[in-house]
Amino acid sequence: MQKSKKILIAIIITIIIVSGVSYGTYAFFSASATDNSIGGTSQELDFNVTATEVYKASSLIPISENTADTTINATNQCRDNNNRDICSLYQVTVTNSGVTTSLTGFIRTTSSTYTTTNLKYKVYTKTNNTYTAVTDASSLSNDSGGSTYFKTNNNNYIITLPNNSSQTYYVLFWINEINADQNQDQGKNYSCRFGFEGTTGSQLSASFNI
Repeated sequence: MQKSKKILIAIIITIIIVSGVSYGTYAFFSASATDNSIGGTSQELDFNVTATEVYKASSLIPISENTADTTINATNQCRDNNNRDICSLYQVTVTNSGVTTSLTGFIRTTSSTYTTTNLKYKVYTKTNNTYTAVTDASSLSNDSGGSTYFKTNNNNYIITLPNNSSQTYYVLFWINEINADQNQDQGKNYSCRFGFEGTTGSQLSASFNI
């Protein structure tokens, strides 16, 4: 991919809430034993999500997943040896103020002009300035309203948050290098919302987007 490695690809990752912080309290239902609808005892699910821009690229050069794992831990984070942008990085913190609950994260597309599946993301945690991947690399939906759930080994990545606790994640976005012409990825834009859903058993309880 001699020529396309030099292509700069525009990308915009937009956090929908301008302040970067939003709060919500939702009804949390267990499944009813008498019918197929969601019903039964209600509990309170009360949590908030904060999203912070760590590094926002003005344009992107395609890279491999291995390079993505390397750059997030580099001193010159999200830039190559020539100081060109190669990724965008966001910090997302979810805090639970209600009952202990299990949550799964997702990214919901607001708008996209991409036509390929080359736009990827991966979720990491951070300990003592070292980032460790906790999800698989996944392609983002090109459809408005389409959701991509955090996955590990092709299963939903579930976190359990006790009362009055929080968890911080780092979400890395990049254009995946395919070792072929990638002109179709030039000049594209993408915006999304980060979100988490609370679950009990197989029942979807509530969603929260920022």
